[in-house]
Amino acid sequence: MSLLSSRGHSDGHTSNAAVCGVVADRDDVCRRAASAERLTFVPADFFVRVPDGGDCYLLKNLPHNWSPDSCRRILVSTREAMICTARARGAADPQPQLLVIEALMERTEDTVRAIFQMVICEEDARA
Repeated sequence: MSLLSSRGHSDGHTSNAAVCGVVADRDDVCRRAASAERLTFVPADFFVRVPDGGDCYLLKNLPHNWSPDSCRRILVSTREAMICTARARGAADPQPQLLVIEALMERTEDTVRAIFQMVICEEDARA
């Protein structure tokens, strides 16, 4: 889960130098992550709560890594963060956007890998 925020200029335009990001992931992942000037790692359980305040919420490899129920839970918590952000900003300010990136499956081995990945990621499968 990533939140991309742009520190806008007074004219409403941003440059690449103004973009910063927040990666919300498990605590152990955040502890291992290398620090970067414009990238912050925040421990979060995205099934429960996603940090608010982002200009863009980026979900990558969501459908093929998680079961439909888990995807729904992640999307609901993301929507709640986006609603909270929109309310805090007000109607006149730009509203948060959702960007979902998912690979296309063209070969049988891609599908098998995706199913394996979903089983590995799914929380009940690890118990």
